[in-house]
Amino acid sequence: MKTLISLWAVCLLSWWMAPNSQGQITSKDKTKKEFQGYQIRETRTAFSNGTMNFLADRDGTGDAHIRFWTNGGNNNDKTQIMTLTGSVNAWKLGINNTSPSHTLDVSGKVYAQGLTIGSNTFPDYVFAKGYKLMPLDQLRGYLKQYHHLPGMPTEVQVVQGGLKVGKMHVLLVEKVEELTLYSLQLHQQTQTLLEQITQLEKQHQVGKTKGGNGE
Repeated sequence: MKTLISLWAVCLLSWWMAPNSQGQITSKDKTKKEFQGYQIRETRTAFSNGTMNFLADRDGTGDAHIRFWTNGGNNNDKTQIMTLTGSVNAWKLGINNTSPSHTLDVSGKVYAQGLTIGSNTFPDYVFAKGYKLMPLDQLRGYLKQYHHLPGMPTEVQVVQGGLKVGKMHVLLVEKVEELTLYSLQLHQQTQTLLEQITQLEKQHQVGKTKGGNGE
């Protein structure tokens, strides 16, 4: 997110400095620029410490929009490619999206070399004492009735509302840990059966030995 904001800031600065660009910001005085009816005030100069802050506000209400366009050579041949819109503490950045509804709203594919998603929980609780693991017979009935694992979103919910990546990762880890518990339960049951089989084999062998001795 910080990388995208930094990239946006560099693009804005380059656009402001470019001569004869579409929608060029023209200098009114040393501290104010005007762009398509908006006043943009720089609170720091970009040439002293590499930082420039802008306040875009047409009517002083706190609502503002900064839009980026591609220009095909005339004012009528243009496409809006990026939009910064909103108000104080409610800014939204849209890329290939003219009406962003989230803090970052991208219409298209996103590539990143790393992504960190915050979470206020993680499924260590599955291995805590007292965790109620659904019995397999009950789980079988649940799957037959609802066609998805307990706690997981349904197909309709994902198709209509999208996949919440952070929450889904937590749920997937929860299911993997529950599967580990089921595996351990089955392993214990298998070990118990093997011990019983071994004991029966010993008893059978003892019986054969006694029978062979005529006892």
